[in-house]
Amino acid sequence: MPEPSFTYNFHELKIDKPMITLMASGLSICDIPLDQLNYHKRHSYFISTNYPLALKFPGFSPDAHVWSDHKTTEFMKTWEETHPKDCVWISRNLAFNRAMESYKIKGMVDHWYNNTYYNLTSNFTVFWIVQLLRRYHPTKPIALFGLDGYIPELPPVDGVVMSKWYDYYIKHDSSGRNHLHYSNALTRFVKDMEKDCEDNPLVWDLVFNCNLDSKVGNIQKKSFEEVLSLVNF
Repeated sequence: MPEPSFTYNFHELKIDKPMITLMASGLSICDIPLDQLNYHKRHSYFISTNYPLALKFPGFSPDAHVWSDHKTTEFMKTWEETHPKDCVWISRNLAFNRAMESYKIKGMVDHWYNNTYYNLTSNFTVFWIVQLLRRYHPTKPIALFGLDGYIPELPPVDGVVMSKWYDYYIKHDSSGRNHLHYSNALTRFVKDMEKDCEDNPLVWDLVFNCNLDSKVGNIQKKSFEEVLSLVNF
């Protein structure tokens, strides 16, 4: 069976609003009310990552949704059967292996990216997307949510250690996840991002962490309203 074919076209993504909201996977997402998400979407191009926010907020749709691994592809295949596509889909080529070549949702992805093709560093979806957005939409501020840099010590729910916001709603991602391994990976991610911020200050100049309690250093922290004040509508 031949390898799946892709046309890498993230650079063609059209963003028609002057700023961007990007949702990561931290547990702080659970504290954001729906009316605040709707407010963010009205005033910015809203991008969710990994698993759909509609898990927590039924009926909510972002402007775009992005994912990057096989496990999420398997979930999206089933999700689409009962939740018709309602936004732009962005995915990494490696989220689809040969066995997934025939999946209906592969033909529904609007924009593809590849780490080597776009020269992306690190190993986390949100980091890749920040790099791409700053490269192709350099004048648009990015308001980041769920970029916590820590995992709260919460009691397990049905035997699952809560480490990402969607762990409360599905076991699909947490199944088989090694909590210690994830904690170590998160530590590496934080160090990678902090170092990149230090080495490339102009790239991160318009990226703002809207979790004011985040443990990720070197990234400017601002509320959404403060980021919003930087743009002219």
